[in-house]
Amino acid sequence: MTFKFSIIIAIYNTEDYLEEAIDSVINQSFDFSDIELILVDDGSTDNSKDICLKYQNLYPDNVKYVYQENQGQAVARNNGLALAEGKYINFLDSDDKFSKETFENVFNFFEDNYDEVDIVSVPLMFFDRQKGEHTLNYKYESTRVVDLSVDFDHIQLSASSAFIKRDSIGSLNLDSNLLQSEDAVFLNKILLKKMKLGVVRDAAYFYRKRFTANSTIDSAVKDKRYYFPRFDRYFKELINYSLNKCGYVPKFIQFTLMYDLQWMFRIDEVDDVLSSEEINCLYENVYDVLQYIDDEIIQSQRNIDESIKRSVFIFKNKDLKYDTSEGVARVWAGNRNIDQLNYHKIYLDSVELKNGVLTILGFFKSFFRDEDVQIDAIKICNGNESNFTAKFVSYPFRDRKIMGKLFESSYNFEINIPLEKEENSQIKIRVKYKDVEVYLELISQRFVNISKNSNYFKKENYIVKFEDNSFKVENYSFSKLLKLERETIKKLESLNDNNLKEIIKLRKSYLKRFLFNKNKKIWLFMDRQDFADDNGEVLYKYALNQNDNIKKYFVISKDSKDYPRIKNMKNVIEFGSKKHKLLYLFADKIISSHPDESVLNPFWEDKGYDYIKGLITSEKYFLQHGVASMDISSWLHRFDKHLSLLVASSKYEYDSFFKYHYNFSKEVVQLTGLPRYDALENKEDNKQIVIMPSWRRILNGMSLKEFKFSNYYKTFNSLLSNEKFINLAKEKNYDIIFKPHLNVLKYLETFNFDDYVKIDKDLRYRDIFNESSLLITDYSSVIFDFAYLKKPIIHYHFDDENYHFDLEDSYFDYYTMGFGKVVSQEEDLVDEIQRVLLNDCKMDEAYKKRVDDFFEFNDRNNCKRVYDFILND
Repeated sequence: MTFKFSIIIAIYNTEDYLEEAIDSVINQSFDFSDIELILVDDGSTDNSKDICLKYQNLYPDNVKYVYQENQGQAVARNNGLALAEGKYINFLDSDDKFSKETFENVFNFFEDNYDEVDIVSVPLMFFDRQKGEHTLNYKYESTRVVDLSVDFDHIQLSASSAFIKRDSIGSLNLDSNLLQSEDAVFLNKILLKKMKLGVVRDAAYFYRKRFTANSTIDSAVKDKRYYFPRFDRYFKELINYSLNKCGYVPKFIQFTLMYDLQWMFRIDEVDDVLSSEEINCLYENVYDVLQYIDDEIIQSQRNIDESIKRSVFIFKNKDLKYDTSEGVARVWAGNRNIDQLNYHKIYLDSVELKNGVLTILGFFKSFFRDEDVQIDAIKICNGNESNFTAKFVSYPFRDRKIMGKLFESSYNFEINIPLEKEENSQIKIRVKYKDVEVYLELISQRFVNISKNSNYFKKENYIVKFEDNSFKVENYSFSKLLKLERETIKKLESLNDNNLKEIIKLRKSYLKRFLFNKNKKIWLFMDRQDFADDNGEVLYKYALNQNDNIKKYFVISKDSKDYPRIKNMKNVIEFGSKKHKLLYLFADKIISSHPDESVLNPFWEDKGYDYIKGLITSEKYFLQHGVASMDISSWLHRFDKHLSLLVASSKYEYDSFFKYHYNFSKEVVQLTGLPRYDALENKEDNKQIVIMPSWRRILNGMSLKEFKFSNYYKTFNSLLSNEKFINLAKEKNYDIIFKPHLNVLKYLETFNFDDYVKIDKDLRYRDIFNESSLLITDYSSVIFDFAYLKKPIIHYHFDDENYHFDLEDSYFDYYTMGFGKVVSQEEDLVDEIQRVLLNDCKMDEAYKKRVDDFFEFNDRNNCKRVYDFILND
């Protein structure tokens, strides 16, 4: 044979990575003259062809270049394979690379074990967006020949991280009808001949997880071909091939199929890819394949959690059986006990006391049928027992769905327990399944104001204690509270934990000031720790003018850029200061434009938070950060946001809070308008075009390098360098202001747009709304502030698929309710900007009518409505 190795690289538009891949072959410790490099260009439209030709000119004896019309990776690899002359074959992906010593070590191993193995595998390591090792790298404990009939979990799926003896391939080709898994079919048909695999430890294949997340694997689950014909041509093909060759399906083939099948069990919905008929066919295919996979193989999967394994057993057996014999409630899938009621725990979401009613929210998950489960609060008072049956509340985000099928239900419940004036009772939570009753362990979640470490709170005229897995309610007296608090402090001191020293001091300060403060009304206002200038600040200024004997404070960090502006307002206190923390323990009401505990709670980041939370009994009033234009109930919901007020500005928004799964009551949701709208006014037009895009959760945690690969960065870097746009603004004498989202600030240095663009970090939002001429944004709620002033807006929807809320399920339709034109392409955006500028930045009459229809109030009394509600609540 002419070459020792033939390395086949299928290439499609990978100009950013291709040279690195090729160089990793050329720069091996193994002599490159013994390596054949076959570059198959699968119809690339970028600079990949020129790169390939450059290397062919540099190494005419080693490098072959082949061009084909775009037909996919498998066809490209097969065409490369037909040209290969090397003794050992590898399929290197065009964005990956090898470690320097890989070829040398693989060749030596192959030569030493030539008759025993047909495939040699090397460890697979991730780089770029994802770091670390592949989950199957456990098989590289040592360099050796693996007997797959014994070590059946030492499977090989990737042709890129494998080297194949050319003589063992014969007439085999990679299946071009498969979107994925063509490697696994190809390799495992070869492995079935000898059931041996060579593994070389001192080598590495580096697999690039792209920052842009646009590789075939990343996007596959949204392609119908991931499901069909993949079942027939991969899963069933390997099963039938095994049966024909061996008369049975070897365990390593079973393990291979189950390893790949598990990824489908991690997909919650498929109805956006498959029709209902195709979904039913998918279920049948999964069932058929699982009949050839032993329970032992399912249970032995190393990287599948028990919940997924239970779901696999359900699919394998179709029908569940329910059993309550021997006083134990069980769920069976075939002969396997997959669930048992007494194994569960109840996770508490909230323990609230208001107007003499103790309300407990919580949940547990199980495979039991919903209609057969009942949750009760059992109250024992003066020897009498009362039952209060829970109301189940729908919150589908906690349910476990697999391929659109509900498996593990989440029993979200609410129990309301009225209390007597002279209450002295014990309350237990009982779960009942048919005739089986259990008292499951109660676990307080972090955001619940009571726990085993801070196990009581005083509210209204009651003390509620959490002990013995139950709640004990007593009528309040200071002597009882004093005793409880002294016991708690003594217990904390006995722990001798330095992290609790400040907590102990605060609890002692709380106790000293309790009688002095217990009858005072204390309200804390804020927006964010680091920013003001939102609904919180506007309402606070209104509140200061109300004579109602309430102590009011505004909370903000001294490091905030807004602090110098507002520090001279009355009662401004520093977030996280000792004064703030003490006031937080006595406050009746926390009033803010943000509802998250991580924003509001000065103890949230403290290691000792769990030891003080019972002293926090304030009500939370959420003024909103903007109009909720879509379903955000996956974030804003009653189970971890314990609100006494949620404001709405429109009848459409108000109705949406009951249409979706927020689960707040009508007493909480109030149609008032946003306080900050009272401060909006059409000031002199400063001829400003302001660009204010919202954030994308997919960008969270990205490095600067990763961010530069994102579509978000490329979109706005391009727009703000667009020559036509810049010249148009200059010609019409408009400034261009880019107001980045707070999360973009740390990435600003990556942008390199035109010098004419002004980057704004300091302008107040209100000033931008009042003084600007045109707003360009995507889904940001700032559209409502701008529309309130009836100024023109353009909705730039450049990446609907990456936005983290479901636009299709939104009540707010940007095309029929939006306040400006919707565009998705930069060219169309610039054309619309030109049209608006030629119209002197006046909002079209059609959009003005939409503004009038949307907003419930335009009377500058939003602060009054909000404040009156809070005052009377």
